[in-house]
Amino acid sequence: DGLAQTHNDPVAKAYAGFLRAQRLQTQNRARDGLVEALSNADLLQERKDPQLLAIADYNLCNAYFEVEEFARALPFCEHAKQRWNEAGDGYDEARAIDLEALVRFNQKDNVTAISLLKEARNLLAKLTEQNVEQELHVVGKKGLGYFRYVGRQVASSRTDITGLVICEREVQAN
Repeated sequence: DGLAQTHNDPVAKAYAGFLRAQRLQTQNRARDGLVEALSNADLLQERKDPQLLAIADYNLCNAYFEVEEFARALPFCEHAKQRWNEAGDGYDEARAIDLEALVRFNQKDNVTAISLLKEARNLLAKLTEQNVEQELHVVGKKGLGYFRYVGRQVASSRTDITGLVICEREVQAN
């Protein structure tokens, strides 16, 4: 916020606002986080920079996801994915694909969610070869798990996640 005010920088202001939105979400104030994200996305709309628009789209997808408005979240995920793809930003493209998979999973579209998770996983695997740190949500037998890949090492926030393969089997069985 200080940089945004000192230099009258709308991009810095938007970034600070998105961080506030995320903090509100973690404080179980998702509706307030959505309002914050919407307000700050407006600051970037006039910029016409595809990467800044992708950042706005990603944050709006996440904010709508957090308030469980999945139908509203989906187009923002798709736009973020497309814009980051066009910009050649594989890491952020994979993050957008990953978030879209979570949205689809919550819409009960498990087949598409699995396809998206595979797409994100493949994109992240390419980045892993370049020793880029990535993050990925994986749908497993006991729910969603969060994995962080650093090089070829994997650290999970959940030890009970059995991985994507089991989820694929469960969806095929249904």
